[in-house]
Amino acid sequence: MPHALEKPNKVNRPRPKSAPKALFPGQLAELHALTLSGVSCGQIDLIKKRLRITQERLANLLKISRATLNRVSAAPESSLDVPTGERVIRIGRLFDMACAILGGEDNARAWLNQPQPGLKGQVPLKFAETETGSRAVEQLLGRIEYGVYA
Repeated sequence: MPHALEKPNKVNRPRPKSAPKALFPGQLAELHALTLSGVSCGQIDLIKKRLRITQERLANLLKISRATLNRVSAAPESSLDVPTGERVIRIGRLFDMACAILGGEDNARAWLNQPQPGLKGQVPLKFAETETGSRAVEQLLGRIEYGVYA
């Protein structure tokens, strides 16, 4: 009989579900440094694929023209300017947070694209087009995580 303080046998432990890889892991200080050094243009296509949004919608979220989006998408090794890089990180972090709190990419995508009462009926991705809107979406996700949605 195993001692009460012994760890359970690995075989008997439930396996955690594998979480999707975060788009922007790390602390804010690291993300700040990344923003200043230049976010890779390749992150734009990754966000587009993970969020499953159109080129036009992504251009609107990033506040850049479709022509600019096409140009930077064609050069994935290049770096984005600081304002665009900040917006890419903002969207990526919200998606990462929604995935973690809502239980995966499908739930996160659905939630981020549907009007939310906690945002006065606004769609979170649209609401997050500004820094203050993004903070409101983060706060709402935090309330959901801790069960204080109302």
